[in-house]
Amino acid sequence: MTEVADYIDDIKKFKVIDVHMHLGVTSNVYYYNYNDEKVINLQKKFNVKKSLCSHCVGFSSLDNQMDEIYKLVDKFGDFICWYLIYDPHYPQKSLDIIDKNKDKINFAGIKIHPVFHETRLDDKAYYPLWEYVIQNDIVVLSHTWSPYTESPKQFLSNPLLVENVLTKFEELKFIVGHGGGKIPFYSEVIELLKRHNNLYVEFAGDTLYPKIFRRVIDEVGSKRVLFGTDMPMIDIRYHLISVFKADLTNEERGNIFYNNAVQLFKFDK
Repeated sequence: MTEVADYIDDIKKFKVIDVHMHLGVTSNVYYYNYNDEKVINLQKKFNVKKSLCSHCVGFSSLDNQMDEIYKLVDKFGDFICWYLIYDPHYPQKSLDIIDKNKDKINFAGIKIHPVFHETRLDDKAYYPLWEYVIQNDIVVLSHTWSPYTESPKQFLSNPLLVENVLTKFEELKFIVGHGGGKIPFYSEVIELLKRHNNLYVEFAGDTLYPKIFRRVIDEVGSKRVLFGTDMPMIDIRYHLISVFKADLTNEERGNIFYNNAVQLFKFDK
């Protein structure tokens, strides 16, 4: 993390919204001496103004998700805005929980994870969700990943599958999580973004490749690229450095770090 010192003055010039992070412990959390407070304090140290969070327990228990969120609402206040989980195996229960709680918390949107739930991104089990979010003008963030991996389950989250969804649900506001996967797949993701103006992309996780920001902006523009980390799985400092190492103007960095999320999630209202 020695490179952070080289950019610390630049970092302080920008407000940041992290659109993809988590709280709660999972089996793949490698964050040293993990606790929720440590994650949030580190984000605040680097000028994050809002964190958009899904609680890890929500992927396996919709009910426990709300118990944990309400504890953390009291602890962290409006610093955290929450994604609620949609489980395609329990569509009505998921929507009932979302509808009941979205006006009682700092609600951000809905998170889906096709790999965890072993359900293809374009499966009809997601249709009730697409109808609900379009009717209520809600943003969906999805785990996506390129199918060219050793894990065949990742095909379930292939971002190109969202094209099948958009043929029926054109008004869907959808964030391609993790940039859609790894470097060899970025060209296809960029072409997907060029075809659909209501798609957004963020590069949370271990997709640390500064050159991709210039590529996306040159072909798609700077208004649909968001800043995400996947904390605590990945330390925020890696992602901050990645943006500063990219060949970007300060206006483009400002859009990525903050402005685009404000507009998409209507934080200015």
